[in-house]
Amino acid sequence: FRRVLFRSDEITLDAVGHDDFVTKVYEANRRIYLDTVTGVYNRRYFDDKIFCHNSRGDISKNVSFILINVRDFGDAGDVYGPAEGEKLLKAFSEVLCADVRDQDSVIRYSDDTFLVVLNNCTEKTAHERVKLFSDGISRIVYRNKKAAQAYIGCASANKFDESDDSIGSLITA
Repeated sequence: FRRVLFRSDEITLDAVGHDDFVTKVYEANRRIYLDTVTGVYNRRYFDDKIFCHNSRGDISKNVSFILINVRDFGDAGDVYGPAEGEKLLKAFSEVLCADVRDQDSVIRYSDDTFLVVLNNCTEKTAHERVKLFSDGISRIVYRNKKAAQAYIGCASANKFDESDDSIGSLITA
């Protein structure tokens, strides 16, 4: 482990100790890759293509992308204030996280859009997840009266690679 570290890393490791160093690296990654509002992964996590790799560093070949666009998100924030918009985003992220596996990723792709990446997933399973997400989203109520709504799209690939073309074709499908 130490042989691959730069001199500055060795000094840091010696100064803070191994466990503290690992904790600091873990926390730095959390700050870099997690959305502060929802607690799910952020766009940087997507752009750095971290979602492509499993715990062994392998790239899944059967991948599905589910894009969820929160309807009326701008209205919720504009009419009721930013705090209400954030509550709505948190509710969406909770619904999405409840129905994914450890190997999957929930990403806040943009202000009002989430991307769920399902690794090692058949197209049939992806469509089942879409149904689960849709059902969960329909149970979100904000401002004590209005049911949340979303546009949901799904695309699958059985020969996925981490090239920009492969990713782009799933996003725009």
